[in-house]
This record gives sequence, C-alpha cells and structure tokens, in this order.
Amino acid sequence: MALFFGEYERGRNLLTSAVNNENSVGFNEQAQKFINAMDEFDRYQAGQHDHLKVLISRSYVQTGYPQISKALLWDILKETRTYRDAWIILGYSYLKLGQFQDAVDALEEAKNQDPEKPETLFYLGLAYAGNDQIDEAIETLELADENGYEPKVHVEQKLAELYFQKEDYEKAGEKYEDVITLNSSDINYFVRPIYIYIEKTNKPEKAVALAEKAKIHNPDNPMAYNLLGWAYVANNDFINAKKNLEKAIKYNDTFDAPYLNLGWMYEKQGKLDTAKTLYKKAYEMGGNSPVGNLAADRYNSLLDREQNQGFMVNIFN
Repeated sequence: MALFFGEYERGRNLLTSAVNNENSVGFNEQAQKFINAMDEFDRYQAGQHDHLKVLISRSYVQTGYPQISKALLWDILKETRTYRDAWIILGYSYLKLGQFQDAVDALEEAKNQDPEKPETLFYLGLAYAGNDQIDEAIETLELADENGYEPKVHVEQKLAELYFQKEDYEKAGEKYEDVITLNSSDINYFVRPIYIYIEKTNKPEKAVALAEKAKIHNPDNPMAYNLLGWAYVANNDFINAKKNLEKAIKYNDTFDAPYLNLGWMYEKQGKLDTAKTLYKKAYEMGGNSPVGNLAADRYNSLLDREQNQGFMVNIFN
C-alpha cells in the first residue's frame, strides 16, 4: 500500500525486509516482483514518474491484485491517454478479473497505438476469446504468433482450444501437434489430439503415432501407456491395446482411464460381461469425473442392450 500511495522508498524497505525475513515464506516471491519493478525503473535514469507507476501496477497484477493495478492505471490514463503500456497492463488486469469486454476495449486502444506489438495482440486474442468472439480471437492470436510472441507454445495451445471449440477438428489437431512439437514433455498436451483422432476425425492410425511419441517422451508415465492402449483399441489392435493398458495399470492400479479403455476393448470383442466389470471398476475409481461418467454411460448402455435383447426373445417365444 505504501507503493500505491507513492511512498516508494518506504515501500522498497518494507518489501526488502519481507524478502529477507525467514518467517515470510510465501510472500518473498511476491515482494521480489515489486523490488524488481523498481530496480528496472532505476536502470532508466531519465525515467518518468508514470513509468514507475506502470511497472508497479504490472507487479500488482502479477501477484494477484488486478483490482489495485486497475485503480493505479486509470489514475495514469486520466492524464496520459497515449500511454500504450498502461493500456496493455490495464487490459491484462481486466482479463484477470474476468471483465472481458473491458479488456477488449483497453487492449484495442493499445493496438491502435501500436498495431504490431505481440503482447498486445496475445492478450487481445485472449480477451476476444473470453468475450466469445472466437473468429476475432483466432485472427488476433495468429497475428501475435506471426509477430513473434513468446512463449510460442501459449499461442499454439490457445489456438488449438479455439479451433476445437469451433469444431474445426482438422485445424485443432494440427495446432495441438504444433504444441507437442514445442513441448513434448507434458503428457497432458497429448490427450486432446489423440481424442480428436479417435473420436472426431476417425484417424486411429494418427492417434497411435502420436501416442507412441507420448510414450517415448514420457516412458514412466502411466498416462502414456493408457493413451497408446486407447489408440490401439481404436485401431482394433487388441493385442497391443491390452499389453499397454495393463502396463498403465501396473504403474498405477488406481488409475481409472485404463479400466475404461479395457472395457471398450472387450465390448468391441463382444465380451460384454467382462466389459461391464471393467466399466464398473472405472466408475468406482473415477466417480463423477469425465472418465467415471463415461464408464457409467457405457455400463448402462450395455445393460439396456441386454434388456432389449431379452425383451425381443420373450416376444418371439
């Protein structure tokens, strides 16, 4: 609060004490962001007072106080409407607050002042997405990527999500693969594109290839073997499917997804009692998770099928 009211030296001293205090664990990193902002300002000997306030407002939003950042920035913008960086951070503050139309307005103002700054374009794309302006979001994020926004993986990830939301599954799959090219060590990046190739575009061979890549980069992760087993089930390669799904369970016998996919494998083979047992197990482990709910749906679907078959037998007997 000392910084908010312009007491910069007092604020710096208090924050430095927090960083050096062993009992302030959890606040050290936050305090350091404000100190870094003031150090950055000090490197510019001819820096303007408003520049320091903008740097401090950035620290507020970085540390989870976008409301304070917003108040400080509006104080600056009342006097200087052409301060591009103030508009950018204001837009980012509105993003953090979930006020997407206000974020769009602030970031469009920043874009008007500098149409090519990649940070402006990235945050504006996020603001459009939050405001359900999907086409505008995609166009702006693609432009941010062209202008060199870093880290690039964040742009590609958001674009993949937006194409998926638009149900443009071909383009979404391409973007997810771009994400994996940039970061193949995060197993979570593999899940959605494999789902797309299995459930949306009917390309199980691509799912297998991608799952093999997941296993190479995550050889000790049970999810990698689950994804590979799932892809092999979709490809009707039940031998390799079973081998990989059982390996996933060996790594973690409380992991719900491999039981679901084993159930699907046995269902495709017509071994419905075994499939039901596995679906039930997946539900018991997953509960109301997406996996648990899907397992329950498939279990109930098999029950309904058996009951309908029994009803037909009774009619004809």
